[in-house]
Amino acid sequence: MNKIYLFGDSTCQYNDKTTYPQVGWGQFFQEYVKDDYEIINLAKNGRSTKSFINEGLYKPCEETISKGDFLFIQFGHNDNKTDPERHTDPFSSYQQNLLFFINIARKVGATPVLISSIYRRNFKFFHLDPNCHGDYPLAMKSLAEQEKVIFIDMTTLSKKYIEKLGPCKSKQLFMISAKGKYDYPIKTFDNTHLVEKGARMVCELLKKECLNNDILQKIIK
Repeated sequence: MNKIYLFGDSTCQYNDKTTYPQVGWGQFFQEYVKDDYEIINLAKNGRSTKSFINEGLYKPCEETISKGDFLFIQFGHNDNKTDPERHTDPFSSYQQNLLFFINIARKVGATPVLISSIYRRNFKFFHLDPNCHGDYPLAMKSLAEQEKVIFIDMTTLSKKYIEKLGPCKSKQLFMISAKGKYDYPIKTFDNTHLVEKGARMVCELLKKECLNNDILQKIIK
């Protein structure tokens, strides 16, 4: 059985009942791929490309990935944080770290796929903040073109989807709830982390992009 490895942050990671209703799209993506592909979700909450490498979270993939496998790489939410443990610069260290991940796949004949970050739900009137992720999506796209790697622009795709829903309806995609709901003692207003509906939105967008790609279409049901 071939494998699809996922590198990323909290928007992708697997969540158990202790963080319900927060989920990552990676824990549902198995439902969208063919049965002869197994999802190996290594994404971890709060990680950037830098901390993912420094903590060795890539190693289970490096030790087992093989020809015919895929490596989906989605980072950016935490690379722009100011703390030195996570921060990277878009057109230098961020790209260098992405290339490190790309080469893990390439050296065994696996296929790397770069996926830019999901948009945060930060509305200004009826439009989202145009500078949500700064230069990180552009830096990822530039590297993908330079290295001839498949690139999925989830930043633009999710932005369009969220804006189409609008400020009110888009709340249902994120960790936004009233006091007492889901046993939370306070009201939650989290425009970054996903609930199941948001995670499935990402999976549907990914599925559509994969079906439009000659290489990726073979993994989708």
